Amino acid sequence: DAHDDVTFSIEGSPNFGIDSATGVITFGGGGPVYTLRNSDPEPYGLVELSTFSHSSNFDSGASEISAFDPVTNKLFVVNGEAGGLDVLDLSDPSNPTKIGDTLTVGGGEVTSASVFGDIVGVTSSLGDGVNGTISFFRTTDLSQLGSTLEVGPTPDMVTFAPDGSKILIAHEGEP
Repeated sequence: DAHDDVTFSIEGSPNFGIDSATGVITFGGGGPVYTLRNSDPEPYGLVELSTFSHSSNFDSGASEISAFDPVTNKLFVVNGEAGGLDVLDLSDPSNPTKIGDTLTVGGGEVTSASVFGDIVGVTSSLGDGVNGTISFFRTTDLSQLGSTLEVGPTPDMVTFAPDGSKILIAHEGEP
C-alpha cells in the first residue's frame, strides 16, 4: 500500500523512517531532513533543505565526517579547515546553527567522530606514523569523560560496536 510507513534503523538513530505517502524521511524526532519525491525518476531525488559552511573558502577544508545524536539533535562534524570538531544544532534542520567554538581535541587534527547513546568518541591524528588519540565527551554538554587515550598511528575512522561495548578505530598507519 502506497500509504504505509517504511521504518528501519540506522546506527544511532532508532527512529529513522520514510513515510511512503509523503516521501518525507525523518529521524530521531528531529523532523524532516530530506524529502524523497516518489514521482522522481529512479533513484529517488533528494531535495536540499539547508547547508552549513565552515568558511567561504571551500578548497581549504570542508565538512568531512559527521555523527548525529538523535536525542540532542546535535551533529558532530569534522572541520577539515580548522582541524577540529564543529557541533551543529539541528533542532531546525532548515537552519543548522553552530554551537560554540570549533573544538580542538587530543592535541592534534580531528579525524573522525562517532556517537553511541549520549557519548561522542573523537579521534585525533598527531602526524603520519605517530600514535594518535581518542577522547570521549557527553553529547549533552560536551564535558569530557575520563582522560584522552593514546591509540595507534594515524587514526582515520572511529565507530562504536552496535551494542556500545567496544570501539573500533581504523588507522592509516602511514610511516
